[in-house]
Amino acid sequence: MGRGEQPLRMAQRFFLLYVLLQVWGQFPQAMDLEIEGFRPLSALLIVAAIGALRIVEYRRKAPLPLWMDSLEGVALVGVSVLLGTQDSLQPLLFAMAQFRSVLASLSRLLTIVAVFVMLSVVPTAVGLTDSPVDGGAVIGLIVSPMMAYTVRILMLRGQRELAQQRMLLEEVLSRMPSAIVVTDTDGAVTFANPTATRITGMSVGSDASGLDKLSLKDLNGTPVTLAVATRGGDTHLENTELELVRDDGERRRVVVDVQPLAEQIPGASGVLVEVRDITDQRRYEEHLHHLASHDTLTGLPNRLMYQQLAAAVADSGEPYAVMLIDLNDFKAVNDTLGHHAGDELLQGVAQRLRQHADPTATVARLGGDEFAVLLPGADETTAAAAAARLTAAFNAPFGLSTGPLQSHGSVGYALAAPGESARDALGRADMAMYARKQEWPSSHRAAPTLSPAIN
Repeated sequence: MGRGEQPLRMAQRFFLLYVLLQVWGQFPQAMDLEIEGFRPLSALLIVAAIGALRIVEYRRKAPLPLWMDSLEGVALVGVSVLLGTQDSLQPLLFAMAQFRSVLASLSRLLTIVAVFVMLSVVPTAVGLTDSPVDGGAVIGLIVSPMMAYTVRILMLRGQRELAQQRMLLEEVLSRMPSAIVVTDTDGAVTFANPTATRITGMSVGSDASGLDKLSLKDLNGTPVTLAVATRGGDTHLENTELELVRDDGERRRVVVDVQPLAEQIPGASGVLVEVRDITDQRRYEEHLHHLASHDTLTGLPNRLMYQQLAAAVADSGEPYAVMLIDLNDFKAVNDTLGHHAGDELLQGVAQRLRQHADPTATVARLGGDEFAVLLPGADETTAAAAAARLTAAFNAPFGLSTGPLQSHGSVGYALAAPGESARDALGRADMAMYARKQEWPSSHRAAPTLSPAIN
């Protein structure tokens, strides 16, 4: 049975009980009339049959065929004649009209009300009984069922509007990109929209530990128990960015907002949990950041990223070395083998430099055929050794689509002096690189020292 049908069925059940009580009340009233013979018993059997027909109508949720109303009308006239009065039938007719008001259509209700009014008037009018007509009872027999019918129509209209609103709400919730979860005061899930099931695997009817099964961590890696927040614990989550680890191992970045329902709906209990999946947004932001800070051809940090990293190391006061690498024959490669081969050579050089650089170093492409290496914590010995390794990166030929190519590069390095800016250190490494570029084959040279602290 649908939720919208329950109130109407309750009204039908109530008026059916009202009819049956009136049927039962006919028995002592008939006995009190002191009528001899079979007449009281016959009248009671007819009344009992009419009560049974109301039970049939209740079970089939619809009135019996129209011809049954005519037959019942004749039977009720017979009851009035058998008992010699219709006074005892008035409450029964009133109850039956009320029952039909919550079951039948308007035309059918008007028909039965007309029949019952005639049953209240005709027997007296034609002399079948001596009882006077009760005008108040007749008016009540007309007005009361119509009022009940009006209430029924308004109730059905309200139920339809409520059902439409519920369908609209369910449709909106099903299309929302956010996961919406409602829990009771114990943390058990009472509602979860399709997005919640898709993101978390949660479903309606989960036990109180349903939220505990979600693997959530904050951005520092600290586990977060969502069920504690939904039970009103000390954990409060308001637009908090977390990492969700799903059962299949996939990691999703989500924003969780937990709000008590009482803050939104007075008198409500439980908690409303909203989970927004921002994984794609974060990936896109990271992609944009990567494009802004990395070279698209080699994947190395670009000049901007190098400057930021070098400035951070210089500001920290930590000693560091800067190395600059420039290809000696890059223009010749472009002119003779084409730009595609030149791009392949740059990619190969970037890979070699990463392989030969210190694990703590940052390899960047500054532009064209110029590369830089930032080595934090370096002294003269480690810087010279690092420069030698980078020079050795050019010993083996590079495999290009046009065939193996032996390329050459010049390496110059500079140890940053105390208080020297990253820009000045790069400039001195550039001077060392160009000085070395005059020599052939590939080799390296240290920059001129700026203070006694640099050898």
